[in-house]
Amino acid sequence: MSGEQNCRSSRWAIGTALTLSMAAVGIGAMNRFGRPAAAQGALPSAAPAAAAPVVAAAPVVAPVVPRGKILVDKGDLQKMIRDEVKRQRDEQAAQAQGGAQPSERLRHEESRQASLTSHLQTLRSQLQLYKLQHNDTLPTAERLSDWSAFLKKTDVRGDFGTSEAIYGPYLEQAPKNPETGKSKVARMGKATASAGWAYDPESGSLRAVIPVSMKTQLQGFPQAQIVYVADDTSAAAPAK
Repeated sequence: MSGEQNCRSSRWAIGTALTLSMAAVGIGAMNRFGRPAAAQGALPSAAPAAAAPVVAAAPVVAPVVPRGKILVDKGDLQKMIRDEVKRQRDEQAAQAQGGAQPSERLRHEESRQASLTSHLQTLRSQLQLYKLQHNDTLPTAERLSDWSAFLKKTDVRGDFGTSEAIYGPYLEQAPKNPETGKSKVARMGKATASAGWAYDPESGSLRAVIPVSMKTQLQGFPQAQIVYVADDTSAAAPAK
């Protein structure tokens, strides 16, 4: 009887030991791999096993560019500098050329105005000489219209081809207006753009005929020596 009891006690001890061993293994596995939430609440709190450190990959961060600045490639920057230098040189050259052109044009205009002044002085002096040699009489508008009164010998009455034609000629060729290139002489008050000069046979006044479109080119010229006319063939009054 005692032997049977001892056998039973041994089997019970072995079973109990196996049960406790299996429980310990289960608890260790749950601690290692995690356990369900319900089980976590049911089991007594125990010190958690140290988790293995997790190394996160460093994120790729774009370079921080200060506000208002732009990243430029070195080669692109050098090209931009060369282009800017070239642009500035071209601009300076254009400005120098543009400054030279108005200066050249101004000198040309001043030269023409000086020539016009010289022409008027010469023609007026020849008118006075003609008047002196023709009994204080000026040439008629008809005889001066093509400058024949100054290009041919005349007598004291202003006639051509007579034996008494000993005066003149006063000019070698018909004078042209330096501003327009016209040489025809029109009566004062009836001048048109086809004429280069306007003449008053009563007073001997002689002026240059200038189309009104050229007025800005002669702003510095004495306006009393000019008759402005329309660009077409309409007549215009003398300048005041």
